[in-house]
Amino acid sequence: MNQVFSNSAKNQQSTFNNCSHEQLIQLGWPDDFDFEIDELCQTLFLPFIEEQLDILREYDKKRNPLSDYMFYQHAYDAAKAVRDTALELGLGQRVANNMYYATLIHDLGKPELPPEIWDIDGTPNAEQKALKRKHVDLGVKKFENTFNYINHPFKDLAIDIIKHHHEAVNGQGHYGLTGDEISRPAKLAAIVEHYDGLTHPRPHQIKRGDKFDAPSIFEKIETRYKGHFDQDIYAAFKAMKLNEFNNNTPVLDIEEETPSEELGL
Repeated sequence: MNQVFSNSAKNQQSTFNNCSHEQLIQLGWPDDFDFEIDELCQTLFLPFIEEQLDILREYDKKRNPLSDYMFYQHAYDAAKAVRDTALELGLGQRVANNMYYATLIHDLGKPELPPEIWDIDGTPNAEQKALKRKHVDLGVKKFENTFNYINHPFKDLAIDIIKHHHEAVNGQGHYGLTGDEISRPAKLAAIVEHYDGLTHPRPHQIKRGDKFDAPSIFEKIETRYKGHFDQDIYAAFKAMKLNEFNNNTPVLDIEEETPSEELGL
């Protein structure tokens, strides 16, 4: 592993905070443009992103209304988690924002598939899984066809995340890429994608009694999916998410009534 990486999220943040613009680019992070002020990003890519999000929202309306996993909201949740993790890593606001906008459209290929494929009651069979996986190639094709005349680093970043957000460093992802064959932005997107997917209960997961709080999901990832993810980026993502979880978890005031007292026990 490259020596710039540490096993602790705290040390990693310090390391990236000290990285120059050139070093971040060399490490594969998108620090060579600023989406929020770049003319092409604002005039071409941003309207496209907004259009694709509208398409996702309309597509969700065709799906099972009882589903807890709506892709429009997932797009924003995943993009925010990617941005927050980038900041946790000390990559800076520019990289974090660039990653955010690219992640918003990581699932733009899903509306190309029949909506019922996403809400199957039970564990999907091999044929159904293969069909669902096509959304990656469909998304890349859609984006490339729209911007085939454009040469811009955001285009490269977006295609990378669209195509590789289901990869795993141990080769068990969609394309079987391993280790350094996967860019760092795609490694981060893959972690966030996997985690966010696990936070939304499917019928078969509810039946088997799965839990969906952050500690339970991390336990599941580290038990069932050990070796899937870049451990340094994963450590930063986990630190960010657990801090978010702990800050949002209500703390019982011992001077107030306890639950048992409220129930008269």
